[in-house]
Amino acid sequence: MFKRFILNTKYYFKDQKNRIPPYMYEYFCSEISKIEDLKSITMSEYLKLKDLSDSKYFILRHDIDHDPWTAEKMAIIENIYNIKSTYFILHTATYFKTKKKEIVKICKNIQSLGHEIGLHNDLITDYFINNQDPKNNLSNLLNFFKDEGVIINGSASHGSKFIQSLREFDDSNNLKSLANFHVFSEIYNKKRLIKQNALRLKFENKKLNIPCLNMKDFGLKYESYFIPFDKYISDAGRKFWATGNDPIIEAKQINHNCTIQCLIHPVWWKYYLN
Repeated sequence: MFKRFILNTKYYFKDQKNRIPPYMYEYFCSEISKIEDLKSITMSEYLKLKDLSDSKYFILRHDIDHDPWTAEKMAIIENIYNIKSTYFILHTATYFKTKKKEIVKICKNIQSLGHEIGLHNDLITDYFINNQDPKNNLSNLLNFFKDEGVIINGSASHGSKFIQSLREFDDSNNLKSLANFHVFSEIYNKKRLIKQNALRLKFENKKLNIPCLNMKDFGLKYESYFIPFDKYISDAGRKFWATGNDPIIEAKQINHNCTIQCLIHPVWWKYYLN
C-alpha cells in the first residue's frame, strides 16, 4: 500500500506552497505504470520511433544536479514498474569532480536497469569559471564515459545561476535568453533566439563566441529540450509543478500520438521515495 504524502509531516516547509512532492515516488511510478497504452521510453528510444500514432509516450528525464545516490534509488524503483528514464550527469557538480569512480559505478548500474545516461551540459559555465575549453572539455568528458563503458547519446542543458546571469554581459543586447545548448550550432540556428549569426559572450577578461561546437562531431544525437513533445512538466526550483500540471493526471488525459516530457530532479525526492 502506497502512502500519499501528508502535509503536516516533519518534511513540510511552512509558507512554501507546492514545495514538496505531492506523493511518494513509488506511488508516482505505480500510477504511471497502470495507464493504458502509455509507453515509457528513453530519449534515444523515442528518437528511433518512426510511427507515433499507435500509442502515447512518457519521456521521463532526471537532471542530476546534486544527488546521484537518490537518482540510483529512483532508477531501481522505476525498473520495478517497467518505467524507463534518461539520467543526465552534471560534469561541473562537486559529486562528479570528487567521486568519479563512484559516479561511474552508479551510471553503469542505472544503465544496466534499462535506463539511459546523458550529459547535463554546463560547458559555458565551465569555460568562464574553470577555464575549460568547450571543445576539449566535451571531447574529454565523452571519451571518459566511453572508456568506462557508459554510453552517452545526448545532452540536457543545465540552467546554472551563472548562465542565468551571463546575459547581462553580452555586448549585443540581442539575446532574449541564454542557455548552455547555445554552444551547439544545430540548436543555435534552430532556436533563433539570437538575431545575429553569432554572439560574443564576455565575462571579466574572457570571451567566447557561440555557437562553437557541432553536436554531430561528437556523436551526440539530441538535446533534450529539442526532442519533439506535446507537453512539458517540470519540478524545477522545487516547485510541484513549475511547468505543467500533475504528470499522473496529464498522462491519464492525453490521447494517442501525444508525448509528455517530464523532468524530475532527484534531489527534491530524497525523502519521498517509498
